[in-house]
Amino acid sequence: MLNKIGWGMVLLIVVALGGAWFFQKYQIVSRPQALDSAAVAPAENNIATPTSTEQIALAPLDAVIQFASLDMSEETASGTIRAFYPQIINPATDGQKKFNDTIKAMVENFVAQFKKESLSAIDISGAKNSFTWAYDLKYQDKNLISVLMSGEQYISGSAHPSHPMTVLNFDLTTGKIITLADIFQPEAKYLDTLSNFSRQELETRNAKSKFTDEKDILSGTKPKDENFAMFNLSADGLVISFPEYQVAPYVAGISVVTMPWSGLKDILADKAPFKWFASSTSSPVSNN
Repeated sequence: MLNKIGWGMVLLIVVALGGAWFFQKYQIVSRPQALDSAAVAPAENNIATPTSTEQIALAPLDAVIQFASLDMSEETASGTIRAFYPQIINPATDGQKKFNDTIKAMVENFVAQFKKESLSAIDISGAKNSFTWAYDLKYQDKNLISVLMSGEQYISGSAHPSHPMTVLNFDLTTGKIITLADIFQPEAKYLDTLSNFSRQELETRNAKSKFTDEKDILSGTKPKDENFAMFNLSADGLVISFPEYQVAPYVAGISVVTMPWSGLKDILADKAPFKWFASSTSSPVSNN
């Protein structure tokens, strides 16, 4: 039998190991100047899974803007919440402060929605409401940030979990959210371009390994704003995420298509983010 000192040592070891794991997973990290395309290649499969802070370490770092992964987790009467989101440490500009406020409010809204839906849960023995939320910083520099956020939500009595998701493309110089229309020339038929590319890409994948019906691809890639609302800016191209059910059934998960900037160069707005990638094959020069 262990005495009090022995049990105390065991407890200290457990706490130390737990602290080391937490620091490694949710440590404060510096932001990348630009994504390393060799390290973060466009998704070849049809699944996108945000991974909190892990992906940040794949890119070159500098100390101009630093991020912390903040925790909004809690145990409530309605269920378990595990939610993390990025915040700029010591924001130096109004744009950086606005980013922090905007993304925090977005996550708070998803958590509030979960709590509201939990009120209608069916009481089943052994079942528990749960909500998890993670993020992937797709790109960051001193002028803009692009974040993909996604989670898993289960309400007791549901047939299966749902997977809410959203994106935030943010201009740190203006303090405003970047919309899809902001990226392209005013008269450009960019939705047709994105529709044709996405449809061909998904149909090619489906022919190689069937994961959906063609009618679902045709419907989910129609040139409508709502079909391309989940987009991220990256060094590799415009990353379009199609939520579950949009182009494929639930079991297929989230489908992702990356359209290279070179294919969009003729319709990009003059001051569009990443316009330099479309005209050069070399790495972008840091603006820091």
